[in-house]
Amino acid sequence: MAGMPIMPGFTEADLRGLAGPRSFERGLGYAGRVADLDISGTQITATVSGTDDYEVILVPGAAGLQWDCSCPFGQEGFFCKHCVAVGLAVLEPDAAAAVSATRGRRDSVDAWLASLSREDLAAELRGLLDGDHGLRRRFELRAAAASGDTLAIRRTTRELIRPRSDYLSHDEAGGYAADVYEVAAVIDSLAKAGAGEQAIQAAREAIGELGRAFERLDDAGGSVAGAARELLAAHLRACQAAPPEPAALAHYLARLVLLDPCGIAPDLSDYADLLGAAGLRRLREQITAVAASTGYPPAAALLESLLRAEGNTDGLVALRARDLDDYGRAHLDIARELEQAGREGEALAWAERGLREARRPDGRLVEYLAGQYAAAGRAGDVLALRRGRFGEDATLTGYQRLREAATAAGRWPAEREQALALLTAKARGPHPGAGRGLDWTGPVLVDALLDDGAADEAWAAAGQFPDATSPAQWLRLADLVAALLDDGAADEAWAAAGQFPDATSPAQWLRLADLVAADRPADALAVYRRLIEPLRPHTGDKIYEQAARLLRSARACHEALGTTAEFDRYLALFRADQKRKPNLMRLLDRHGLTARRGPSQAAPKLL
Repeated sequence: MAGMPIMPGFTEADLRGLAGPRSFERGLGYAGRVADLDISGTQITATVSGTDDYEVILVPGAAGLQWDCSCPFGQEGFFCKHCVAVGLAVLEPDAAAAVSATRGRRDSVDAWLASLSREDLAAELRGLLDGDHGLRRRFELRAAAASGDTLAIRRTTRELIRPRSDYLSHDEAGGYAADVYEVAAVIDSLAKAGAGEQAIQAAREAIGELGRAFERLDDAGGSVAGAARELLAAHLRACQAAPPEPAALAHYLARLVLLDPCGIAPDLSDYADLLGAAGLRRLREQITAVAASTGYPPAAALLESLLRAEGNTDGLVALRARDLDDYGRAHLDIARELEQAGREGEALAWAERGLREARRPDGRLVEYLAGQYAAAGRAGDVLALRRGRFGEDATLTGYQRLREAATAAGRWPAEREQALALLTAKARGPHPGAGRGLDWTGPVLVDALLDDGAADEAWAAAGQFPDATSPAQWLRLADLVAALLDDGAADEAWAAAGQFPDATSPAQWLRLADLVAADRPADALAVYRRLIEPLRPHTGDKIYEQAARLLRSARACHEALGTTAEFDRYLALFRADQKRKPNLMRLLDRHGLTARRGPSQAAPKLL
């Protein structure tokens, strides 16, 4: 491993883009604090020391770099300075040696443990337990579970879930969550061992302690909430192993969902089979009674959970119909509930009502209706729906869906003419984003014509509205240049690129330069020099290979022009500018890209 290069699947530029300038710069200062670096077939792990020791996981993949860090900023989903530090550590030339050292230390510990006698190993473990209260409680819980001592299990469970301080910070919440997961696992073990009733009681006591603990901890990262859901699931599994009396279960669930201070309550429909019809009635009565005695009206989510547990579709429809919105989302929810209950006709009626009543219909409602019409073979209704929506919101997606519906109905030519007329009228209107570069997406008319494959019409539209046409649209129009390149029509392609330089991509300019280099070395040289400049700030093997390739091509042009001395000066300046990149310097040396200077020439200096 020590001699093998690491292929991390990302570059320094990727890290900078994910972190942003501020976090990236702060990550540079943490590069020396990375420890326990390890790389498996799927992920990179390490520890970074800061205010605390933070665990970092990086997972390169086809979808990009994924990450996780135990620091507060990382738990909020940000690519933090600790992630930057680990990423930079992987990109270091000696990363393989660091990984080897980590694995060597682990192997050394494993070998030492294997060499200990049973008595010595137990002594070492007792020493650890004496110094870690939480770890001791976990072992006590495991010991009680192994012996089947249910009283000890319940006592240890309460002690383990009860916080050991008045307040748990965000950094302490992760360890507390691990305790909760441990308790849930032991409850499962009890249920599987045939002690279902004891498992239920232990789960209830643990849930109660957890509810009280939630008032005294910072769970911004959500780790304790996830552990709480697992504890609730363990309670459900215990009930399934030893079904309790329905009325008693109903009473417990009613108080749990109404008085739970942590905002995490079970889905009552999960308990429907255990409660039965009588238990569900009792649950409704209990919820009503507890709500009346406490003054806390049941929340809509709780009522929905109860109605779903009862299989009461009409009740669900009535509940959702209380709060119809301007987007038709409630209408759509009702339609889906009715469809799931096998009441397709009513479902369609509610969806159509949503489209009529909503001032800004949600796209999901429109797609639901289109799917229902299509399934029923109502192509004309699908077309009418798409036409109406396109008139309200003339986007490229709307155009594509209109085209699909009109094609299915055999009416696309006429519909296209009307749609393009609408888009042309909109293109003539004011463009608040025009002239602001990438902030402006350009007229939909150009995108629609490009999507149709009508290149000539798209060029004409872009020429008609040049100030409004966005850079991205010009780049798509540059596919015409690519087509000329594919045909080998170098002169025509060069002329087209010169006519629309901002629309021609760097890759296309490079292909053009290669095509004309033999006959027009000066023109090709200008392209190579221009393409080298954007590479200067970036790092990574792919970037370095591109730079070396362009420099070799530029050297060939200078040689054809008889200006090799000029190339030597340029190369010397380039190397001086990039000297902090040792991998690049080695690559340039390997390709013979070293500046040639006479004995009287001093190395040029960058101004």
